[in-house]
Amino acid sequence: MLGLIAVLLAAAVAMFIVKVAATDNKKTDKPAAKQPSASQFSFDGAAAPEWRKGPSNATSMALFWNSGDCFVAVESKAGTADVLTELDKVQSGLRADGYTVNTIASPTVTMQTTNGTLPFTLYQYAALGAGGQDAPYQGQALSYVPTEQGHIKVIGYCDDPVNMPATVTALEAITFRP
Repeated sequence: MLGLIAVLLAAAVAMFIVKVAATDNKKTDKPAAKQPSASQFSFDGAAAPEWRKGPSNATSMALFWNSGDCFVAVESKAGTADVLTELDKVQSGLRADGYTVNTIASPTVTMQTTNGTLPFTLYQYAALGAGGQDAPYQGQALSYVPTEQGHIKVIGYCDDPVNMPATVTALEAITFRP
């Protein structure tokens, strides 16, 4: 039952991410970039057979681990973002809400692009609560990857932090086509 709830929650979060991605450009003062007609992301299921593609649109995509424990999402955005500043904001917010944040790992991940490989650091951490009130996803990951057109926001979530290494497999099976 808990597995089904986790899958439904992950699907709802992924659909929210895709919805926000579709409306995010409308909230900025910058003119919206021309939206491509085809998705900028593709997923090689043979490279990560334990993962499946979830909701996607022209600028974002979500992937789900078949165990139902984890999901990742990528989103192409205009402008720049500093990953360490954004990571600090997210982790400071978790701490302000009473969570203990512990670094798990910071692996180098390589995303494929039409122009070659795009290496980036994926910051993985555990969000554990006081008094048994753990975060809905105790394992979390974040990165912002600079591109010629802007940046790619990368997120990952797992119910159990020990499963965070599995997110690397999924992210390395994604190809970005600017």
